[in-house]
Amino acid sequence: MNAADVMKTFGRTLGFMLVAGAVGPIFLILYFVAGEGVSWLLWTGLAVIVLDVVGAVGLTVTSVRGRPRRTG
Repeated sequence: MNAADVMKTFGRTLGFMLVAGAVGPIFLILYFVAGEGVSWLLWTGLAVIVLDVVGAVGLTVTSVRGRPRRTG
């Protein structure tokens, strides 16, 4: 397993999590559309995206550890 395979797996996992769980980006879009007085949308959206990234890292590590190593 090389670094390119790990990054490929991470990119796919993160992409799926951000598209399937589009809650974080929706909060950010609403924050920028709504304007003033809704700063909680920004922080909630960022927190959800951070949780998505942490989840993607965890799933990637689990997936990569479970794969057989290539020889040769």
